[in-house]
Amino acid sequence: MVRAVLATPGLADVVLVGGLAVTMRISAAGVGHRATVDIDLVTIESDPEVAEILADAHNSESRHLSIDEINVDLIPTRSVTEDDLEGLEDNGRLFLAEHR
Repeated sequence: MVRAVLATPGLADVVLVGGLAVTMRISAAGVGHRATVDIDLVTIESDPEVAEILADAHNSESRHLSIDEINVDLIPTRSVTEDDLEGLEDNGRLFLAEHR
């Protein structure tokens, strides 16, 4: 399933995160891990939106992406600049950078 999603024509760069990413990483080491029920992707905000590209390619709604009964969650992000971090204490800088 994740291969079909990641192979969608016209899809911008995305990164697999969340439970499925952890499961794949741990299973490569031969260790079992809990099952997951969704696909979490991080993407840089783009035009057209990743949600629309996936929805069109997989006959789903862009607001509630569901591909072959698997929910696909998109987490948009953008680059952090020095201006974004200016004036923030270390904890604030780390929080902002981590969530971008």
